[in-house]
Amino acid sequence: MLSMMASRAMGGKGTVTACESYLPMVKLMKKVMRINGMEGRIKVINKRSDELEVGVDLSSRADVLVSHISLIQLVF
Repeated sequence: MLSMMASRAMGGKGTVTACESYLPMVKLMKKVMRINGMEGRIKVINKRSDELEVGVDLSSRADVLVSHISLIQLVF
Protein backbone atom coordinates (compact mmCIF):
# COMPACT_ATOMS: atom_id res chain seq x y z
CA MET A 1 0.00 0.00 0.00
CA LEU A 2 2.70 2.51 0.93
CA SER A 3 4.62 1.84 -2.28
CA MET A 4 1.46 2.31 -4.36
CA MET A 5 0.75 5.59 -2.57
CA ALA A 6 4.34 6.71 -3.17
CA SER A 7 4.12 5.86 -6.87
CA ARG A 8 0.86 7.79 -7.23
CA ALA A 9 2.31 10.77 -5.33
CA MET A 10 5.25 10.82 -7.76
CA GLY A 11 2.89 10.93 -10.71
CA GLY A 12 4.48 7.89 -12.31
CA LYS A 13 7.92 9.55 -12.47
CA GLY A 14 10.96 8.14 -10.74
CA THR A 15 11.43 4.71 -9.24
CA VAL A 16 9.64 3.08 -6.32
CA THR A 17 11.18 0.04 -4.68
CA ALA A 18 9.34 -1.97 -2.04
CA CYS A 19 10.86 -4.63 0.16
CA GLU A 20 9.10 -7.40 2.02
CA SER A 21 10.74 -10.37 3.71
CA TYR A 22 7.66 -12.64 3.82
CA LEU A 23 7.26 -14.37 0.44
CA PRO A 24 3.47 -14.92 0.61
CA MET A 25 3.08 -11.15 1.18
CA VAL A 26 5.34 -10.43 -1.83
CA LYS A 27 3.07 -12.57 -4.00
CA LEU A 28 -0.01 -10.79 -2.65
CA MET A 29 1.62 -7.37 -3.22
CA LYS A 30 2.30 -8.22 -6.85
CA LYS A 31 -1.29 -9.39 -7.33
CA VAL A 32 -2.70 -6.20 -5.78
CA MET A 33 -0.41 -4.05 -7.95
CA ARG A 34 -1.52 -5.94 -11.07
CA ILE A 35 -5.22 -5.51 -10.20
CA ASN A 36 -4.65 -1.78 -9.64
CA GLY A 37 -2.74 -1.29 -12.89
CA MET A 38 0.56 -0.57 -11.15
CA GLU A 39 2.48 -3.61 -12.34
CA GLY A 40 5.86 -2.50 -13.64
CA ARG A 41 5.79 0.80 -11.74
CA ILE A 42 7.05 -0.66 -8.46
CA LYS A 43 9.98 -3.02 -7.99
CA VAL A 44 9.33 -5.52 -5.19
CA ILE A 45 12.32 -7.15 -3.50
CA ASN A 46 11.91 -10.20 -1.28
CA LYS A 47 14.28 -9.06 1.51
CA ARG A 48 14.19 -7.15 4.76
CA SER A 49 15.00 -3.46 4.42
CA ASP A 50 18.22 -3.84 6.43
CA GLU A 51 19.43 -6.47 3.93
CA LEU A 52 19.17 -4.25 0.82
CA GLU A 53 22.46 -3.32 -0.83
CA VAL A 54 23.19 -0.41 -3.14
CA GLY A 55 24.64 -1.79 -6.37
CA VAL A 56 22.97 -5.16 -5.82
CA ASP A 57 19.30 -4.53 -5.02
CA LEU A 58 19.19 -0.77 -5.58
CA SER A 59 20.91 1.13 -8.39
CA SER A 60 21.58 4.08 -6.05
CA ARG A 61 20.76 5.36 -2.58
CA ALA A 62 17.13 6.29 -2.06
CA ASP A 63 16.06 9.94 -2.09
CA VAL A 64 13.06 9.22 0.13
CA LEU A 65 12.30 6.34 2.50
CA VAL A 66 8.76 5.48 3.57
CA SER A 67 8.60 2.75 6.15
CA HIS A 68 6.14 0.75 8.19
CA ILE A 69 8.21 -1.05 10.76
CA SER A 70 6.55 -4.09 12.29
CA LEU A 71 7.38 -4.75 15.90
CA ILE A 72 6.42 -8.41 15.63
CA GLN A 73 10.06 -9.36 14.96
CA LEU A 74 11.05 -7.75 18.25
CA VAL A 75 8.60 -9.99 20.12
CA PHE A 76 9.99 -13.23 18.73
